[in-house]
Amino acid sequence: IPYPALVNLSSKAVQQVRLPLIPYPALVRLSLKAPPFRLEGGIEVKVGKGIPENNLAMATLRKALQGQREVRTDGAGGAAHVGGIVHLEVVLDKAKSPESYVLQIREHEIELMAPALAGLFYGVQTLRQLVQTGAHRKELPQVLIQDSPRFEWRGLLLDVSRHFFGAEEVKLFLDTMATFKLNRFHWHLTDDQGWRLPVDGYPKLTEVGSEGFGGRQSYTEEQIRDVVAYAKERHIEVVPEVELPGHVVAALAAYPQLGNRDVEGWQAPAGPLDHFGVSDYTLSPSNATLAFMEKVFSTIGRLFESPWVHIGGDEASTKEWSASTAARDFLATEASSGGQVQSFFSRHAGEMVERTNKTVISWDESLHMPGLPESSVIMAWRSEDEVRKALEAGKKVINCDQTTYYFDHYQGPHDSEPKAFCCLTTLQQVYDRDPMPLGLNEEQKKLVLGGQGQLWSEYLPDWKQVEYMAFPRSLALAERLWTAPARIWGFDEFKARLSERLKDLDERDVKYKSPSNAL
Repeated sequence: IPYPALVNLSSKAVQQVRLPLIPYPALVRLSLKAPPFRLEGGIEVKVGKGIPENNLAMATLRKALQGQREVRTDGAGGAAHVGGIVHLEVVLDKAKSPESYVLQIREHEIELMAPALAGLFYGVQTLRQLVQTGAHRKELPQVLIQDSPRFEWRGLLLDVSRHFFGAEEVKLFLDTMATFKLNRFHWHLTDDQGWRLPVDGYPKLTEVGSEGFGGRQSYTEEQIRDVVAYAKERHIEVVPEVELPGHVVAALAAYPQLGNRDVEGWQAPAGPLDHFGVSDYTLSPSNATLAFMEKVFSTIGRLFESPWVHIGGDEASTKEWSASTAARDFLATEASSGGQVQSFFSRHAGEMVERTNKTVISWDESLHMPGLPESSVIMAWRSEDEVRKALEAGKKVINCDQTTYYFDHYQGPHDSEPKAFCCLTTLQQVYDRDPMPLGLNEEQKKLVLGGQGQLWSEYLPDWKQVEYMAFPRSLALAERLWTAPARIWGFDEFKARLSERLKDLDERDVKYKSPSNAL
């Protein structure tokens, strides 16, 4: 076999070849005995209408072809050429997934067709992986690839509150996500240890509230818009999260009037928390807090294009509310909250988000009390049982189960790994886990949007540690979220393909845990 490929046994014990692609496509038909497409003598690139000259897929393709002679033409015709042809075409088809594509490699022509620019981008990523296999090959096998994702939500969360990471580092993260067809970036912007989001009329949030590990650090509006635009080019939605009503120490350090100040012994935080764990501090249910929340969500609506906004909702202590006469009196006028403070926050946050024409996402604790909008989406993190409970309630759900998808967990024996939060989540555990729980009926399966890996940053003090904890576990997750179960052949086969794709990370100078040392 002239092209470096992987040999495995199918369920029928028939020897088959697999190309070193991650995530693996839905359908691959190889013609290994047919003459290959040769990457020599110049390449003519024919670009159909509707593909902008500055489209990132084009830049990615040019880089992959490593300086081959390129002649861009629109439609039929074009200059004479001495090598092969690469033909790119977007044919609008609303019946197909916008992320789908068809890639056909023949002896003298490569044809990439997609129903939308997102599919074109992902098809180019697949072609790039083929071209950049084995120190940039000089030929490609004849193959037909028809591809479409299994799940629409293929996400990663990055916590920039516990430790802050700048806009340029975030963009590096987006580059790697796009390479492996991950398409949702969950930006955890606020927590007890730091507030990183500028909010109209509340300047102390990014002054006092951002004074965490490493000093005063937050984003400007310009940086946020830049990251959102950068992600959009890579067909990634940026999903902002603002934590409430708990995880708000940084906000209360900046604006103590938002706290439950009538509680006996209550003192305003001197600053954001300088340690980790769950705090009893919560927002007070008051008119001042509602005005604050309105500004937060209107600012988010203005800065972010995403149709979703995450409102937190997890680990909110009831200790202060139970001791606050002001909270009880205020809730007496809020009969629709049923006397539950968190329901009050869920309802008002939901209404504010919906006024910006966006959909609420919340952690699974919010599911167990009234208040969330009917259209809200649940991120189930505490267990797979929470996925099922969300489905029983008729909610759309994203599988974030901490037992598998918390990438702040150790990857190997504690004595041989950098300090991590707890537990053990190996590369194989991530790969062997199907994001779709067993035993669901067809209607329930439609409500499972996908899955997401979480990078909580308590023990991620620098960017290289973020990368080390994210990769290659995120590549295993990317495949399980893109590739149908019938195309999953087991962890050993995946590891064989992964050995080739880790060169993509090397090329980007991305740090990762070597799979040879993974359990």
